[in-house]
Amino acid sequence: MIVAPLVAVAVLAVASILGLWLLRATGLDVSPFADRALLASGLGLYVISLAVFCLGMGGVLHRWTMIALLSAALAVAWRDARDLLRRMACAMQRPRLDRIFTVQLALGVLIMLATVVNATSSLAPLTGSDPIQYHFTFPKLFLRAGRIEPIWWDVNSFYLGTPHMIILLGMALGDDRVALALNFAVAVLTGVALFRLAGAFLPKPYPTVAVAVFSVTPVIYWEATSGYIDLWTALYATLAVSGVVAWLRQADVRWVFLSGLSAGFAASCKYTLWVAPILLGVLLAGVVLLGGRRWREAVGIAAKFCSAALVAGLWPNVRNLIWTGDPFFPFLTSVLRGADYNAMTSAKMWGMATGRAADLSVAAILLYPLRAVLGGEDFTGGRFLGPIVLSFLPVSVLLMVRADHSRRVVGGLTAGFFFFVAVTSQRGRYLVPVYPAALV
Repeated sequence: MIVAPLVAVAVLAVASILGLWLLRATGLDVSPFADRALLASGLGLYVISLAVFCLGMGGVLHRWTMIALLSAALAVAWRDARDLLRRMACAMQRPRLDRIFTVQLALGVLIMLATVVNATSSLAPLTGSDPIQYHFTFPKLFLRAGRIEPIWWDVNSFYLGTPHMIILLGMALGDDRVALALNFAVAVLTGVALFRLAGAFLPKPYPTVAVAVFSVTPVIYWEATSGYIDLWTALYATLAVSGVVAWLRQADVRWVFLSGLSAGFAASCKYTLWVAPILLGVLLAGVVLLGGRRWREAVGIAAKFCSAALVAGLWPNVRNLIWTGDPFFPFLTSVLRGADYNAMTSAKMWGMATGRAADLSVAAILLYPLRAVLGGEDFTGGRFLGPIVLSFLPVSVLLMVRADHSRRVVGGLTAGFFFFVAVTSQRGRYLVPVYPAALV
């Protein structure tokens, strides 16, 4: 059992080092280093997943090709590995003891206990329906075949994106437990991203409080330990909004590109996350205009952001377009390829994407936060968010009216995503991508 976590830590370390090298090589090595290292982890995992996809399309999926891929990444970025180790040693110097540190230490112990319990649970056999049905099943089929190819007998196979390539990598390096450990590592990174985002707004020890609440929220335990991929979207969405906040405060345009890339990474995980770059692009343009700058500047900033998001997020859609003629297969097939449209399959997939108690009346949409939390399994995991979610939407709306531009971005993303889920699927689990931002 101990081997799987060690392999996952090694993969994450290589991803972080590769990401640091890529940021330095492209001139996107922003400050502070803690934020840069976090972005590097997300970037490195994305690049490795894209490389695994390319190897799969080339028909060379094998354990040794995966080891060669990671070895090549480490060889290229070994200097950044040395720098990372040096900085980690400096960060571990003894902190100043005071009352706030004591509170943080107590909360840190709680977070560590929750992490240990969750990590142990994450190595148990798969229990989630979606992970069993396709998150882990299709990567395993690809690995057995030695290549990535269309699986026409199950539409779910066309939903695979960035997380599934890392799951495939984990299976190639070991088995399901390595893949599960990598999935759990992303949950830990999401908690770190929340801590950094909260630190931009809240004094100590409240960022630690936010992470503690995040760690013990039932839906986070469920997602982190059962093989679901929604925490991948939460990680990248949190990095994206953090990038916008950093740009607003530092006026460094590199943060716009990094935020756009992160939003695109989120979109490469799941169709529904394309709403994140759309919302953030609109919010970016809005805060630029509210800052008294011209509309051309607002459009220019939004264009830079959206261009980066498109480059980062499109690869699963391009794959599906080549395979089926529908980049969001099967949801646009009736429009793009009417002759190949299968009404029964489409109806089934729309039904699966919608909560059993979905109601698009105005009253139901306004009451959605209450219904999602109290509606039981009819809203697919909404009850696991807990009652704290009931405060998110009104607080988000309030932040849009009475706050600085940074908080307006955080509040706008949360409120916009709530509205998007409320008028589409109404599945409570689909709120997980903005849960860290909402906790701020």
